[in-house]
Amino acid sequence: MPNSPKYQYWIDDFNRLVIQKKSKSGRLLGKSEVLNGRFELTQEKYLRFKLKTPSAILQDVLVRSNQTTLNLKGNWSLTSSHKLKYKLHRSLGELLFSTELIQYNKNKFVFSVTTKDNPKTFSTRLFQFDGFWQVDKNNRIVFTTIHRKSKRDRFLFQGLWELNRNHQIIYRYSLEQLKARKKKEQTLILKGSWRFVKKGFLDYSLKGDAQSRFRFRAQFTSHSHIRKDRSKLVFKVGVLVLGRKKRALKTIELFGRVVFYQKLTLGFEIEYERGVWEESKFHVLYKPKKGSEVKLELLNGRGKSLGIQMVFSQQLLQERGDFFVQAKKQGKEQSVFTGVRIPW
Repeated sequence: MPNSPKYQYWIDDFNRLVIQKKSKSGRLLGKSEVLNGRFELTQEKYLRFKLKTPSAILQDVLVRSNQTTLNLKGNWSLTSSHKLKYKLHRSLGELLFSTELIQYNKNKFVFSVTTKDNPKTFSTRLFQFDGFWQVDKNNRIVFTTIHRKSKRDRFLFQGLWELNRNHQIIYRYSLEQLKARKKKEQTLILKGSWRFVKKGFLDYSLKGDAQSRFRFRAQFTSHSHIRKDRSKLVFKVGVLVLGRKKRALKTIELFGRVVFYQKLTLGFEIEYERGVWEESKFHVLYKPKKGSEVKLELLNGRGKSLGIQMVFSQQLLQERGDFFVQAKKQGKEQSVFTGVRIPW
């Protein structure tokens, strides 16, 4: 059979499928052969190859079984250099494709695979994967497919992501183009919004998809500061980057503004694009300090501490009227994790 362990498959420099016989010990036998045909994906995103002309190596097998299609089961992933990898089952080899990411959104990933058919002709196929975004335990970006109930494919981006001016997560990498033989930089811009849900974590939800969410292990820092017109919350996130034994310390700076509401509710508004603001609201615990300052500890929707405290002047809170009166009545003592001073 074409998927027998006595064959070995790989991809050459022109994205063409190559086959060669091998012994039981894994030693390659005879000459290799470049197969003439085209790649396709099944509904479950397994790879198959439709032959246009007969294969010399597979001729007898295919004639007996009346086949013109090679069904090659395996699993997809990304290499550390961002090549598309398909690891074949039954030790048939690994297929490494040179690709270009041409489309992506909250739940879709589309690669173009260009094959050199002859010295003057190229053909392109599209490989589309549906799924959702998340981060792994090392705070690295992952796209997980949903085409199979078990053994789902995971595309792991092993480099370091960053934030742009709009507080959006971006990821940059470069790939060599088959036709031009030149490096091309690709940039993923994952639009979403930040949420403060649980102590020790920072959430980033992609727009329009509740399933695609990044939950980063994060630590709030005292480098944060608040001003009347421009505030900044700072978090530290450790990311395990390719080639490093220790995690790289990534700083997340979220700029916005503080808003006071009644019923001991405080808002933090973040501008994601020009004129587009989104707000996170918190209940607070009032903690009086010695002197002319007070602390407000931020709580999530379940009343649990987020490990974030803000220090205000009493004069400022008194100017907020009802908010200050309610805060003084509710004053309770809880443990202090970290603080951010607001010099008003």
